[in-house]
Order: sequence, then C-alpha cells, then structure tokens
Amino acid sequence: LKPDATSCSTAMKACQQNPDGGHQALILFDEFAQQQMELDTLVYGVAMGAAEAATLWEKALALWHHMLSRAVRPDRLVCNSLIHTLCQGKAWQAVVWLLDRLSDGEVAGVPDNATMSMAISGCSACDQWQRA
Repeated sequence: LKPDATSCSTAMKACQQNPDGGHQALILFDEFAQQQMELDTLVYGVAMGAAEAATLWEKALALWHHMLSRAVRPDRLVCNSLIHTLCQGKAWQAVVWLLDRLSDGEVAGVPDNATMSMAISGCSACDQWQRA
C-alpha cells in the first residue's frame, strides 16, 4: 500500500499521543513531503498542530510557506492554528506579517473574530497589542 494524505494525517495524529509526539509527527511529515506525496490542508493542519505541541513556531511558519509553495490553499483552521502557535512563541512580528497577508483575502473568511482575538492577545503578551 502506498501512503496517502489520509494515512499520513492519521499516523501524525497517532504520534501526538506520545509525550514527544509533536517532534515525531513532524519527522513523519518531513518524510512524507520528501516522497513528493500529495499533501492536503488536513495534513498541514495536523503538522501545524504538532509544531504547536512541540513549541516550534519557526517550523509552523515554514510549514505555511511549504503549503503555499505546493499550491495547497490554507483554510481558517490552519490560519488560526498558525496564529496561535506564533503567539505562543511570542513571534509578534510574524503574527503581524500573517495578518497583512490574510487581510489581502488570501484565505476566505479570515481574519475572523477568533483570528483577531488571538493576534491581539499574542501581540499584547509582547507589549505590541497596537500592532495587531
């Protein structure tokens, strides 16, 4: 059997059940990506969740760029997951950058109230609330 997006996301979710599962899930993602698998929004969402669990905001941002380079369109959940991860990492500059991109209509329905609330909270934690 050849792995597909569904088996990839399922395997990554299973990894996240372990204490160091975020890192394990990201290793799996990298392996699937190197195999030139067709990855979808769900797979990227699970990978971003793994980056959040592993407190790797830089990896989450790299996943965003990777997703766009493969012409996979992010959805609201992926965007909000990335904002949340960036806020946890106190990466307020990246939050502001992402909000600018989202305001251009790159993703339908985003930024929404949840996106803006997370962005303001994240920027506030860095004394940069006015930036959001």
